[in-house]
Amino acid sequence: MRNALIVFLGGAIGTFLRAGIDVALTGGRLSATTLLACNVIGSLALGILIRALGPAVEDSEARCQFRLFAGTGLIGGFTSYSSFAVLAGTVLAGGAPVPGVVYALLTVLAGVAAALIGTMLVPDGAAHDRRGRRSGPEGGAP
Repeated sequence: MRNALIVFLGGAIGTFLRAGIDVALTGGRLSATTLLACNVIGSLALGILIRALGPAVEDSEARCQFRLFAGTGLIGGFTSYSSFAVLAGTVLAGGAPVPGVVYALLTVLAGVAAALIGTMLVPDGAAHDRRGRRSGPEGGAP
């Protein structure tokens, strides 16, 4: 139950941030550009987070909870696959198949590229092991 509350709190914050950006930039209307930006930024952030935290196999309880809060909750709430699917489907159903397909492909490819870039931004050895020490040769842990 505690982990569900942690994800809920992170998700509420992430969703609030995305909605705030939407309101600030479009007056609260669903915008393809704003949604694309949030999804790509979220993918980049998730790539950085996953690389910085390292493998989840031996996470301490605190690291597991942080991963749930930040990754599943905050970033998961900030990005929105369901809004992306509805927006792409609406464009496709509205008789504009080429823009709908281009938007869908652009979103997926840009998200994957951003996640990959995020993992590359974290230097080797920067991940911490479950005891909070740096892993790799510089941190002394195997």
